[in-house]
Amino acid sequence: MKVFKRFTSILFVAATMTMAACDPDEMVSPDPEHPANPISDVYHTAWINEQTDTYEDEYGNQHESVETNIIRFETETSGHMEYKYVTATQHENDIYPFTYSYSTPNGTVTISEGGETETFNFSYNASNNTLALYGSGGYYMMFSRLQE
Repeated sequence: MKVFKRFTSILFVAATMTMAACDPDEMVSPDPEHPANPISDVYHTAWINEQTDTYEDEYGNQHESVETNIIRFETETSGHMEYKYVTATQHENDIYPFTYSYSTPNGTVTISEGGETETFNFSYNASNNTLALYGSGGYYMMFSRLQE
């Protein structure tokens, strides 16, 4: 249950910070040499979304927070999402395993925790090498490919 509340709030914050929408017409496979295996667009890849924010503590002092989400597609059907939240006084780090399915350019990520299951849609945009993860209510997070 904790993961669903966190993802919903993450996606809500991301939507308020990012008002541009992905054009589904731009979603095409970047690898014409592998048309029989569209999973190659995401298989063995990692994607990062990092957001920096400023907040005020109870004494009126300004501080910075950094929230980082990394999606790793490890096999043809599974991966994990890393969540990191860092402030001057707080450090959170969680890992959420998931299963996924993908067919160029769209897929779904399914996360199960504590008897609850949530499915998120995602789209891969080959023209700018980004991945958008969509939550309920039209909220989404934009990820860039992580070069490791």
